[in-house]
Amino acid sequence: MTDSTDSLIVKPKKSGLAPLILTLVELLHQLMEAQVIRRMDAEKLTESEIEKAADSLQALEKQKLPLRINQFSR
Repeated sequence: MTDSTDSLIVKPKKSGLAPLILTLVELLHQLMEAQVIRRMDAEKLTESEIEKAADSLQALEKQKLPLRINQFSR
């Protein structure tokens, strides 16, 4: 290859899977949150189900912290 074609080659960044996993977890969190809000607005959740949903969303948020730390520690 010549020098001019070498500059056109896109080299992947060696960042690992952490950014992808973090993005997927954040998307999952947003989808879960939206679903809970929709069901709450439609009054289709009991108080117990609302508490469980809140606990699940908090647990998911805690799972994101180590991924963020891993992503930025490189």
